[in-house]
Amino acid sequence: MATETVQNPVEALDAALARADAAAARGDQEGAIGILVDEIPGKFASDGLAFIRSAEQLGRLNRWDEAEDVLRRGVEAVATNQWLARSYALRARSRGDHTVALGRFAVLRERFPDFAVGHADYIEALIILGQADAAEAAASEAVEAFPGDRWVANAHARAAEARGDAAAALARWQAIRSAWPDHPLGLPGELRALCRLGRYAEASDLLTSANDPQLWGEAAGLAGLAGGWPFAAAWWERFRAARPDDEKGYARGGLALLRSGDAAAAQRLLDHARVRWPGSDALAALQAELNAREDAAPPRAELVSALVEETPPPAAEKKAPSKRGAFGWLGW
Repeated sequence: MATETVQNPVEALDAALARADAAAARGDQEGAIGILVDEIPGKFASDGLAFIRSAEQLGRLNRWDEAEDVLRRGVEAVATNQWLARSYALRARSRGDHTVALGRFAVLRERFPDFAVGHADYIEALIILGQADAAEAAASEAVEAFPGDRWVANAHARAAEARGDAAAALARWQAIRSAWPDHPLGLPGELRALCRLGRYAEASDLLTSANDPQLWGEAAGLAGLAGGWPFAAAWWERFRAARPDDEKGYARGGLALLRSGDAAAAQRLLDHARVRWPGSDALAALQAELNAREDAAPPRAELVSALVEETPPPAAEKKAPSKRGAFGWLGW
């Protein structure tokens, strides 16, 4: 007697997704969409993962409206799946509808109160909408409820940033790095806080240990925003050494040199960069600022010298030798 083979549900889902992928690969997009929109949600109506994976594959086909609809149907069909509800909220955030996303994250948090990630997502949604005080309140509650969750801790630090409290943000990012040294957002967060506090030397130490060109560029930009142009210039130099083919290291690095007072170095860097990127708007803007500085420069040295010769200064009065020693000029 033959025994009928019953396919494992996971294997059956994988097979259906593979058929949709194969249909898309041979140009049959409508066939692929039919599998993802109709067949899989119908056949796996109680499997939250099936809706999530169908929506993901629709996204790869740039069929975002269908992906949204599949997730909506999934949330209605499988109301107990927290990851499905989160995917539905993330879809709204991905398309830039942050008000709708906040509403969905609020539902997620209320429906699944023990789901720490849902609380972190809700806090981030508040931050995106500029509701910093509400984000801080929600983050404080979440940290008490989930003291060992790194994404809740991350949201707590982000809430301090949103309120503009760089000191609190620094303390929170440092606590994250201490508890979770491998947290991917911990070091960039601490770096941002140090730059916003003007603690550039500490930021330099942190950057040296990180050895990440992207972080050098981010730190340079933050230093520039805070007026720390010498540090910005040095960090853009490090960025250029690591990424010599990235134009922004030259344009922004030249600007940092100019604003830190070294116009000659800025011009040399600009001359080198314009050979490689002759049509760059950023480099053209830097040249315009250099030209404006030159037009507004004080009289040339030879003109100043001529003026001094016409009006000689009075004879200097002789003074007794200083008794302060080698460092007397410091007032010691």
